[in-house]
Amino acid sequence: MTIVKWLIALISIGYLVGLVVLFFTQRSYIFPIPQKLRTAPDAAGFPEAEEHILSTADGESVIVWHVPAEPGHQVVLYFHGNGDYLAGLVARLRAITSDGTGLVALSYRG
Repeated sequence: MTIVKWLIALISIGYLVGLVVLFFTQRSYIFPIPQKLRTAPDAAGFPEAEEHILSTADGESVIVWHVPAEPGHQVVLYFHGNGDYLAGLVARLRAITSDGTGLVALSYRG
């Protein structure tokens, strides 16, 4: 019977330790940080884009890639999803701008 009690105690302690670890690391699971935080458009293979950095009121920085629209074309405002980064979306961004459509793509604050 003593072995069963020790086994239950160890499993309970392990479970509680796991909960504590999850509590303190939950932001990294919900908001994963991409491996490449910042890559210039030229280095990413998208030289048509201009990079701008916006400063927010709370001190954060938001990276913006801008491709001007050709006359008569519209502009797409693009917000990528969580856990991605602008340089990883070059193929998609190039497809959007291939017909002269403009682009304003903002990085994810996190």
